[in-house]
Amino acid sequence: MFLSNLFQKIKWDILAKSNHIYYIDSNTKNKNEKKFRNNGLLDFKRLVLGDDILNFDFNKVWEIGCGSGRMTEFFAEHFKEVIATDISPKMIKLLKKRLERFKNISTNKDDLFDIDFVFSYMVFHHFATKKMVIDNFKEIYRVLKNGGIAKIQVRGKPIVSKIKWIKWYYGVSFKKDEIENIVKKIGFKVLDTKGENTKCLWLSLKK
Repeated sequence: MFLSNLFQKIKWDILAKSNHIYYIDSNTKNKNEKKFRNNGLLDFKRLVLGDDILNFDFNKVWEIGCGSGRMTEFFAEHFKEVIATDISPKMIKLLKKRLERFKNISTNKDDLFDIDFVFSYMVFHHFATKKMVIDNFKEIYRVLKNGGIAKIQVRGKPIVSKIKWIKWYYGVSFKKDEIENIVKKIGFKVLDTKGENTKCLWLSLKK
């Protein structure tokens, strides 16, 4: 587990330094900051504002895998407090520079308690082992308030490639029933799943 985390940290530090915009949002090329931000807003509207399951009385939100803050600023505009974390210190440094105007964003993991809502997109599908995914779900359950909600995307379709292990976007995949059984054993109630057998398998969960 330590080596897997270390590898992810080193990989994403390198990618952050190389071209954080492209490696966070591969639809944005040529380091186009305006398009990068706009795509973040569109995803926030689609995945958060457009989700009827979500309760906008949430006060404290945890964004897992915030990167350089592509969606973080929109969480900060709509919720009272945002905890933004990433495995890459270089990504966190970029986020602080881009979003320094916001005073309600914390990157301190010590603030992870009494969380109302946890969100993660295009993050878990990069995890190299299923144990990494499971451990993250256990941590989400630990810090959520009773009744708190998590909306998490995992990979629902394997990468088909003989050299998939060395691709920067590689990550383990899950069948719908498999990941539902895992989160139920942790203690979650499954509210909804979408995207079975696709790259984006979404789970909406309640503690």
